[in-house]
Amino acid sequence: MTKSNLPMEVFIIDDDPDTCGNLSDILELDGYLTAWAYSAVEALSHPDLPRASVILLDRKLPDSSAEDMLPDLKTTAP
Repeated sequence: MTKSNLPMEVFIIDDDPDTCGNLSDILELDGYLTAWAYSAVEALSHPDLPRASVILLDRKLPDSSAEDMLPDLKTTAP
């Protein structure tokens, strides 16, 4: 399988487990691979983050805001 034929990987960052699970279920039904984290710290250390093609990011996490995370995300998952 070539890289262009591989399923797109979506990384979900949200502190609500139901939101992560529901989004993951919907995306996986459409053929996407998913991974998620419930906090900024967990997300930035997650081994799947650098492979993500798309990141869905909650604006307000318990340990950070989306705006504060963006510089770290650009470095970790360019």
